[in-house]
Amino acid sequence: MDQSDRVRMTCGAATGLAGGVVAWAMSGSGGSLARFLPDGPWFHIAALLGAGVAGLALADGFGRKGWLGAGAALAAAPVATGIGAALGAAGLMVVFAAVQFLAGAGGVAPGSVTGAPALGVLAVVDGIGTSPVVALTWVSAMCAVHLAMRRLRNAFEPG
Repeated sequence: MDQSDRVRMTCGAATGLAGGVVAWAMSGSGGSLARFLPDGPWFHIAALLGAGVAGLALADGFGRKGWLGAGAALAAAPVATGIGAALGAAGLMVVFAAVQFLAGAGGVAPGSVTGAPALGVLAVVDGIGTSPVVALTWVSAMCAVHLAMRRLRNAFEPG
């Protein structure tokens, strides 16, 4: 594995962890939609995985030097959050539909799997927009991802 792959994988892990922390904050102190979030660990696992994949895709937006690097992170953070929420919600709905089908419960409504990504994004936007705890957690987590990636890039990039 070369350095760029290591940086990308680390960013995926860091954003995955950030997504899990934000999901935990949402389930405990979320906005008005928090009561509709799934119970149990599946919600947090889906958030971790969705955010991790988003971090893999947007790794180049985190950890760059200077004001331009901070601006790139400022742009990448909400995009990664939206992609992670959409992927996590879609994955959670697919798992839920499969469990329902295998249990003989007849599956789920046809539009629910395709509508899940939008609901995931809506839940995150609601949590960040209406809960100061979730907003502070999200900002802190995204700053931590950027700073951790900055430190890692400093180790690999000369000058």
